[in-house]
Amino acid sequence: PLGRNADTQLLVFDSSWVGLAPIPPADLMYRNYKAQYEAAFALGARARGNVFLAHHPVLGFASNPSNPQQPFPGNRGLQSVLEPMYPGALFPANVDLVLSGHNHLFEIVTFSTPHAPQFITGNGGTARDDPFPVPFPPSAQPAPGAVVAEIVSSTGFGFMTMDRDAAGWIARAWDYDGKLMTTCTLAGRRIACTSIADRAGKP
Repeated sequence: PLGRNADTQLLVFDSSWVGLAPIPPADLMYRNYKAQYEAAFALGARARGNVFLAHHPVLGFASNPSNPQQPFPGNRGLQSVLEPMYPGALFPANVDLVLSGHNHLFEIVTFSTPHAPQFITGNGGTARDDPFPVPFPPSAQPAPGAVVAEIVSSTGFGFMTMDRDAAGWIARAWDYDGKLMTTCTLAGRRIACTSIADRAGKP
């Protein structure tokens, strides 16, 4: 639980063993992940809003140096378990935000479909990924049916902070020198961000 009102929770999920490919339903990993998701989302019912944390992004992109116009999608292994549980959404409605690392960049993706926004804060201090093309490829989807409304990204080293306010949360991304790159306001799944230096923009 976060804060005195306990109206928001962190749901922490260990995805460390997942691969890149969809997991067959008969596989032991599929059954284990499904049971763990069910347990996490049952705990999520205790709060009005939840932030789902996993190392691997479910609804984000990774840059593809060999074909920049076709960025790599979110983790297909995790998606293959979530899609039958929450068809067309991957997460229950009270998951307001998915927060991950793994990809070596800063990234925020919001959707015009009923998918939770994805934050990736993987720019903390190792080899950086290539920047996304600008404009961002309009047909790219991190998961089947997940239509991107806006993507904000930076490949510069930095970090992110999140602070509560009356409406929800304020997320700020900072560069290596502590200079502000972008500010995002979060109210449920509604997110609005200021511009960023190598922002990819709307697809």
